[in-house]
Amino acid sequence: MNYTIGQRRGLDIGGFPDRMFVVGKNLSKNILYICIGEDNDYLVTNSCIVDTINWLSDVKPSKCMAKFRYRQKDNPVELEYLDNNEILVKYKQGVKRVTPGQACVFYYGDVCLGSGIIKEVRKNNEKLWYL
Repeated sequence: MNYTIGQRRGLDIGGFPDRMFVVGKNLSKNILYICIGEDNDYLVTNSCIVDTINWLSDVKPSKCMAKFRYRQKDNPVELEYLDNNEILVKYKQGVKRVTPGQACVFYYGDVCLGSGIIKEVRKNNEKLWYL
């Protein structure tokens, strides 16, 4: 319960030369899922569902840039607006450590269009089982 998805420090697990990252957890079974190495495939996803959206602009684009983590580079994304005021955000290039509960912020150039909360993370159109 006390670990955050994407966390890499304070795991107190030793014996591996590469960094380890929390990629999932099952609270009912007391299981913490980790991956080893920054280039591990478990860190990369290619879409997510965003809700609790707050638009700062009247523009609701089909393509723009997005950030999923603080200080992360801008990522080109395609937006698909769903019926229940959610957005399916697709990023073909794959992005590491996109995590439920974090903010997804949408940009057009230097202009912030709005943001929302990442509800679900997907890979190849399927929800990740370990989140």
